[in-house]
Amino acid sequence: MATVVEAGKVHIAAVESGRVVYYLVDAQTGSQLKRMLLMPLNAGNRLSIFLGTNTFGAITPFLVIDPPFTDWLSVYEITNTGVEKLTEVETGGYLAQDTSMFSTTRRQLIYMVHNDLFALSVERGRPVSRNLRSYRHNQTWFVADANSDTPSLVVSYNTINDTKYVYVQDQQEFPLPIESLGLTEVLEDISAFFSIGHVMVVRRTKYKGRYFVHYEMSTTEGLLVYKSGRIAFDDPSQLFSRTLGRIYTRSRDGKLDMILHPTAEGIKQQRVQENTIRPFPLGQTVVNEGSQLYQIPVEGRLAILSVSEDAIFRIG
Repeated sequence: MATVVEAGKVHIAAVESGRVVYYLVDAQTGSQLKRMLLMPLNAGNRLSIFLGTNTFGAITPFLVIDPPFTDWLSVYEITNTGVEKLTEVETGGYLAQDTSMFSTTRRQLIYMVHNDLFALSVERGRPVSRNLRSYRHNQTWFVADANSDTPSLVVSYNTINDTKYVYVQDQQEFPLPIESLGLTEVLEDISAFFSIGHVMVVRRTKYKGRYFVHYEMSTTEGLLVYKSGRIAFDDPSQLFSRTLGRIYTRSRDGKLDMILHPTAEGIKQQRVQENTIRPFPLGQTVVNEGSQLYQIPVEGRLAILSVSEDAIFRIG
């Protein structure tokens, strides 16, 4: 399932009984505005969704399909009657995860071709790709800020002796102060969260037979705000590393960094600097581990939107 939120509406691409289904939902009420069957989809395909404009200049959703064992991404325009193939783009992989590397902001598809990082947008029905930066072929991982209208992403890439981390804003790059791992410490998973002016990189590692997690938060200009060091977890299932459908917020004084996670027991709130995980007081009966959480503006404040395979709820 892939989701993009803009202007009070939620665009959702889901897979149901081997077909891609498109939903348009009112973010404030949770009511379904449109449901449309799009196309068959074989098992193993990954999908995403972003927004562009059609030939008339109207905001339009575009579907990204990543077939397994290929070096190509297919981009489709979602029309009033179905889908029309717009283009294909070549993409590179990330050897550490044996998968194609791509991500989407609200308005771009971010992908790599050989050593080059590109942002593809759709303007009046025409795909337009821009080269952002150059990194290392098959040695580069990245994730984009799904709520950004411009290319905004965290990138890590391997060098001969170390792994470098940077924040990329359009064609600018800012080194992130991420601490090197121990000599025999193995990186098992990595993710990043975005907040206004800040990013948090989360790494899950294995070191001397035990599992650890590292939290490091910095400004988008690369100034360190907080680092946790190694936090031991004996049960790796306790580690929340998947960023999709989670909410990361900071208090105005910067003393509270909280991540909200959808789980089988409802929403859990993780207070990073306190190193605590506790139940969140809202949404316990309507959220499960397959849900995705989004912040949406409602009457001058922020509410939570929970999107799952079979239901959409507004919380708060």
